[in-house]
Amino acid sequence: MTKPRRKRCRLTRLTLFIKAVTPSLNQYRKMHWGTRRRLRPHLAWLVKAAMSDVLLVHGEDDVRTFLAHRMHVRISSHRRRGHPPLDDDNLVGGAKPLRDALVDCGLIHDDSAIYAEFEYEQVADGGVYTTIELEPAREVKRPSSKSSK
Repeated sequence: MTKPRRKRCRLTRLTLFIKAVTPSLNQYRKMHWGTRRRLRPHLAWLVKAAMSDVLLVHGEDDVRTFLAHRMHVRISSHRRRGHPPLDDDNLVGGAKPLRDALVDCGLIHDDSAIYAEFEYEQVADGGVYTTIELEPAREVKRPSSKSSK
């Protein structure tokens, strides 16, 4: 009797489109506490809605196998033309509720550097949406700490 083969995941990249942009850090800090408190569940709901399309196409088993890795997450914020681009601190700080929403939805285990690495970009193409791309992170080989005698 032969061993059953382990199913290999065919999924190499997961792309989600969300019809919202994250606020800048300045906007986020000036929000009323009630509005700020509702932002994270709202973003989590949008991520779950985008995931439902992915689950229909790829199936739950492939997606679970894919998400078991350490993730490289690229968040692209598509904003209106004519507005000045956000500086890096405002873009990254304002995306914190989205990072927490990804954890809440189970797409990444935790938003620390151990489980995920993040990359941010903003595109002035006239659209108002956010693209989230997840792919397995490349493992960094660390030098061994063996001491020679």
